[in-house]
Order: sequence, then C-alpha cells, then structure tokens
Amino acid sequence: MLTFLNEALEADAEEFIDIETAKQAGRTGFNKMLGFLCATPVCRTILVEKTDRLYRNIRDRVTVDDLDVTVHFVKEGAVVSKTSRSSDKFIHGIEVLMAKQYVDNLSEEVTKGLRGKAEQGHWPGVAHVGGGAAIGA
Repeated sequence: MLTFLNEALEADAEEFIDIETAKQAGRTGFNKMLGFLCATPVCRTILVEKTDRLYRNIRDRVTVDDLDVTVHFVKEGAVVSKTSRSSDKFIHGIEVLMAKQYVDNLSEEVTKGLRGKAEQGHWPGVAHVGGGAAIGA
C-alpha cells in the first residue's frame, strides 16, 4: 500500500506502527507520526485502518484535531476533517469514546483475571519452564 501511495501521490508517504499500550498518551509510533506531520506541512492526510488504531485516548483525538489534517478510516469508509459535516464529526466523536472504552475495559478485564489467579493461589503470569503446567487444563 505504501508503494502504491508513493507512486500515486508522487510524494513520499510514511508508515507509522504502534505496538505498545495506549491507555496513556505518548505512543512511540504516534509521536513519530505527529513529528512527521509537523515537519511536512504539505502532508495533511492520514490513512488509518480504523478509529481505535489511531485514537486510544481522548488526548490523541485533540492532538490530531489541532493538526488540521484529513483522516481516512479505511475499514470504516469514513473521512473526517475540519470541513466534515457536524453529524459526521458527532459520529466520529462517539467512535473515539468507544475506542477509549475498549482500552479501559481491556485493562479492567486483565486486572480482574490476574486478581482471580492470585486468589486461587496461582502465580500471575506464565508458567515457569518445567513448572508442570497441565496440558489441556
């Protein structure tokens, strides 16, 4: 896709990937993307798979809004920019809140699972090598 974009736009496109947690603002790939957009004023477009891949907290949304860019959400078939209709911005805002809820809920479920393991007397984490973990249990 990146090669196609570079040829179609006759410009350099960049790809930024995040793999770390996103409950807190400050993801490495996200910050690199912001730096690229600030340093490249001719690039005003972001292509992203879906809302929860770009915004994982409210601060991310505010930061991207401040850049005055057009964001294309490929899987959702949506385009959001400063000139989008108010109803599109409203729906997008709800999707951002849903992405934040997903991150918050995931955190709660992991904490609950670890607490449950500890209450059952199990060590929270992976089984130690040779620890005798039962297969299929």
